[in-house]
Amino acid sequence: MATQRLGRIVPLHRGEYDENRHYELNDIVSYNGSTYWHHRHERTRGISPEDIRVWFIVTDMRAAEHLIKKAQKAARDADLSANTASKMATAAAASEQHAERIAEEVGDQIARAESAAQEAQSSAETAQTVVDSIGDAVEQATSAAETATSASNTAETAATRAQQALEGMTFVSFTMDENGHIIIENGEMLGTTEFIISFNNGHLEVDY
Repeated sequence: MATQRLGRIVPLHRGEYDENRHYELNDIVSYNGSTYWHHRHERTRGISPEDIRVWFIVTDMRAAEHLIKKAQKAARDADLSANTASKMATAAAASEQHAERIAEEVGDQIARAESAAQEAQSSAETAQTVVDSIGDAVEQATSAAETATSASNTAETAATRAQQALEGMTFVSFTMDENGHIIIENGEMLGTTEFIISFNNGHLEVDY
C-alpha cells in the first residue's frame, strides 16, 4: 500500500535564523529580536524572515521595545516638567513682583506635564495591547498544534481502517467475449473459474 508523507505538523523552534540553512513548514526562528513562523509547504533557503510570502511574524519585540522606550521618555519628561514647575512656584513665593508672570509659566509647565503624563499612559496602554496580542498569538499557535495532532490521529485511524478493508477484499479481472458478454475471472482462482454476465429481458444472468 502506498504511503503518503504528511510532513511535520508540530511547530519546531530552530533558533536564530541562518541564511544557509533549509527551512520547512512550521519551522520557527528568531531574527533581529523578533520571532517568525515558516508557513510555506515548500522548503526554502536564503529567504529573509521579513519576507511575508514565506514567513509570518509571531512576536515583534522591536515595536514593543520602541513603545516602552517612548513611554519611559514621556514619564521622564513629565517628571522633569513637574520639577521645573515646583522650582518656579518657589521663585514666585520669593518674588512678589513677578508672581503673576511666574504663575502663568508654572501653569504652562503643569499643562505640559499633564500632557506628557497622558501620552505616557497612552503609550503604556498601547504596549500592553502589544503584549496581549503576543499572548493571543501563542494561544492560537498552541491551539493549531493541538488541532494538527488530532488530525494526525484521525488520518492514522483512517489509514488503519483502509488497510483492514483492503485485506478483506477479493480482486477480480474483467474481459469481454466476441458476443459482448462480460467475463469475470475470480481473483482467488484466476484462470480456472469464469463468470459470464449477460442481460435477458432486463434480467441479469450469470453463467459459469
